[in-house]
Amino acid sequence: MTVLTKREARDFAVKKSRNGRGIFAKRDFAAGETLFRVMGTLITCDEDDAVDDTTRANTYRYDEDRFLSPAGRLGDFLNHSCAPNAKIVKEGRTLLLAAARPVRKGDEVVLDYSTILAADDVWEMRCTCGARACRKTVRRFTDLPRALRDAYRASGMVPRYILAIKP
Repeated sequence: MTVLTKREARDFAVKKSRNGRGIFAKRDFAAGETLFRVMGTLITCDEDDAVDDTTRANTYRYDEDRFLSPAGRLGDFLNHSCAPNAKIVKEGRTLLLAAARPVRKGDEVVLDYSTILAADDVWEMRCTCGARACRKTVRRFTDLPRALRDAYRASGMVPRYILAIKP
């Protein structure tokens, strides 16, 4: 069962998408606007080894030693795209999803997972996002083409804590 806050239920729908289920906007959002707070359970790197593959694949890097599992929450349905319209922003101890560009009513909210994969992450997946610029494989940020890394840095797409983690 998915638990949504009143605000999340007002602003988003979880429904069938290209890759299973995804998050769809019920209203327009301006670039930079906070979409929602990513809520869940913090998992340490040691605990990560004990979780199932589905849970592990849906976690967000929270800091050098922990991941955030949004299991059963809205963030559990955030799909990847090589043409993202959202980004992760960390304010204090809170992870937020913000619009990287305008998100229109009916759009699927998507994140480039590479922007939250640090230099020491080894996870990767085959990409089926369908974007014109699809890279076919999602890997850590440091493995992206230089021009894309530079563009993502310049536009604030990559949280500082991801850039600070070294292999």
